[in-house]
Amino acid sequence: MKTEDLTAIGLTKEQVDSVFKLHGQEVNELNAQVSTLTAERDGYQSQVEDVTTKLNDAKAAAGNNEELTAQLQQLQSDLDSAKQEAENRVSQTKVDYELKLALKENGALNDKAVSALLDHDVIKLDKEGKITGLSEQIEAVKAENPFLFETQADPVKPKIVNGGNPNPNPGGSGKALADYTYKELSDLKSNNPTEYQALLGGN
Repeated sequence: MKTEDLTAIGLTKEQVDSVFKLHGQEVNELNAQVSTLTAERDGYQSQVEDVTTKLNDAKAAAGNNEELTAQLQQLQSDLDSAKQEAENRVSQTKVDYELKLALKENGALNDKAVSALLDHDVIKLDKEGKITGLSEQIEAVKAENPFLFETQADPVKPKIVNGGNPNPNPGGSGKALADYTYKELSDLKSNNPTEYQALLGGN
C-alpha cells in the first residue's frame, strides 16, 4: 500500500497519514527486532573474524602438534556454526516480518490459521534480501479458503418507500478509516460510493 495508491482513490493527506499511522504501529516492533538482530549479527561477525585471524596464527604456530591443531580446528568449526546460526536468526526474523505484512495486506482474519496452510520450507530470502515463495502461496490459500480472509460486503440496496429514498447504508460498516486496506477502500469506492464518501467525512 503506497501513498499514491490511497490518494488515487480520493483520500486526503490527513486521511492517508491516519492509515499509515496505524500500519506503522504494527510493523515497528518487527522492524526493531530486525534491527537489533542485525546489529547483534554484525557485532558478532566482527568478533568471529578477529578470533578467526588469531586462530589461523595459532594454527601456523602449532606446527606439527596434532593435538593442538585438532583443538584449534574444532574451535574454528564451533565459531563457524555460531556465525551461521546468527545469520539464520536474522533471516528468519525478516521472513516472519514479511509474512506478517503479507497476511495483513491480504486481509487474513486469523494469521495462525492461514500460516498453518503455508509451506514454510519454501518461504525464503533471496540473495538480494527479497522474500520468495510467499505471495503465490497466499493467493492459492485465498482461492481455496476464502472464508479465512476479509471480503468486501455487497453494497446494501436501497429500499424505495413513500416519501423518498433513505440512506442506502445509514450504519456503514463500523470500521474506522485506518482499519481499511487499500483494496478494501478501492472496492468500497467502486461498489458503495455513498458509504465511501461518508467514511471520508463527506468530502
